Parts: sequence; structure tokens; C-alpha cells
Amino acid sequence: MSSKEICGEALSCLAEAHWRAVSNGAALRNIPKRQVTRVCYDGKSYIVKTYQLGLCRRILGLKVRSFDYMDYLKGLTPGCVCDCIMGDWQVVVFEDAGKNNLFYFDYMVPDDAKTLRCFAEAGRLLAEIHSRNVFHGDTKSPNFVVNDNCPALSPVVIVDCDKVRQYKDLPTLKKAFNLAQFIESARRKVPVECAVSHLGAFCCAYKEAAGLQDAEWKRMFQLALEIAENNRHIERQTKPEAITGLKKLLGVE
Repeated sequence: MSSKEICGEALSCLAEAHWRAVSNGAALRNIPKRQVTRVCYDGKSYIVKTYQLGLCRRILGLKVRSFDYMDYLKGLTPGCVCDCIMGDWQVVVFEDAGKNNLFYFDYMVPDDAKTLRCFAEAGRLLAEIHSRNVFHGDTKSPNFVVNDNCPALSPVVIVDCDKVRQYKDLPTLKKAFNLAQFIESARRKVPVECAVSHLGAFCCAYKEAAGLQDAEWKRMFQLALEIAENNRHIERQTKPEAITGLKKLLGVE
């Protein structure tokens, strides 16, 4: 998408609404290096992100490259409609796919058809990302959004694509890392039977979409659990009992 899709008065209005939301405590995220808000303009909702250039350069070594990754994930992530510099800030604007993600999703019933369908779509989505030899640096469940607003995209989309890299041949270790991030990101308050059911739908859909045989999947899943246990960058939120139940469900004990 062209950076000219949102510009001029529209960009000024979105930026003003963004900073107003930040100052009013209504930001979705507000840390020194990055602020994220949901704002509306002309009847349409957008996600606006601002990055403090000095901090980003010191931490990342460069500005966030949102546009560069759009082609890698075409059809799988909301479009970036503006990426520009305003003063000391990089301003990036995305289409807003919806408010429901798979972390805060209302999934307290183990066999709820809609929930199982969404988690299965997330599994197929991750398999498609991997089929494109793309590694997404943050595949926790909050970054999988139920798509209510963008009919041209997949039913579940992935967001927060600041850390995306395309490989000539994506290593198995990277695929397992992504699986580990998702599997270990179920909310603590979710009942164990619900976490097992929904993570099971995710894993089964991933296995099928990726075309993995039973032995290949078992190795992949066990590698994901090893990564989760030993990698300090994996946030382990899923209850241990749920992981045990998931292993039993998938037959990889």
C-alpha cells in the first residue's frame, strides 16, 4: 500500500486523536518507546502507532519498517496505510481488523464452535506464514485478531508485525519458537479444559495446514515445549495442567 493513502488533513486528524487518547490514558499501549491507540476518522477505525525515533534507533538500530513487511504477509495482516516521520516520532497507521483477539476472546466454553473455529483459523494462519518462509517475532495469542472489519483478509489476522523476517528456507527452530509463543500464551484464568480444547484446535489445524506427518508433528511440538521451558523470551502463562492435557490430547506425551 502507498504511504499516500492516509495523508494531509486525515493524517493530522488521526495524529491529534492519537495523542489525545494517549494523554487521556486511553491508549491500548503506552511505553516510552511506543504508543498504540485505536482512533476513528471519517467513520472508519484505525490503529495508530508512534515510535520515539531516538529510543528506536538505540534499541533497534533503525526505524520500524512496517511497509517493508506488507508483501510478506499480504492478505494475512491489516494494511499499513501510512508510515511517516512527524517531528521526533515515526507515525504508522494500520487498518483496524477488529477488537477481539485470541487472548481476551470470550472463550470460557470448551466446545464453543465459534471459538474452536477461530483458534483453528489461527493455526492455519501461522502455517501459511511459515509456508511463505516468514518468521514473525511475536506470535502470542494477543496478536491474532478476529477479523470483523476487513473482508479482503483472512478470518483471523496477525498484527504487531514490527519484527518480521523472510528466510530462503525458514528453519524448523523458528517455526517451533512461534508455536511455543502461542501455546504458552493462554490466560491464567481460563479453565484448563478450555485451554486444552482451544489450543488443541490451533495445533491440529497447524499440523494439517502445514502438511506434517505424525512423526514430524511430534518432533515439532516437543521442540516447541523445550523452547518454551528454556527460552527466557517466552512468556509462560498457560497453566502447566493445560500443557499436560494438551500433550495427552495430541498424543505426544
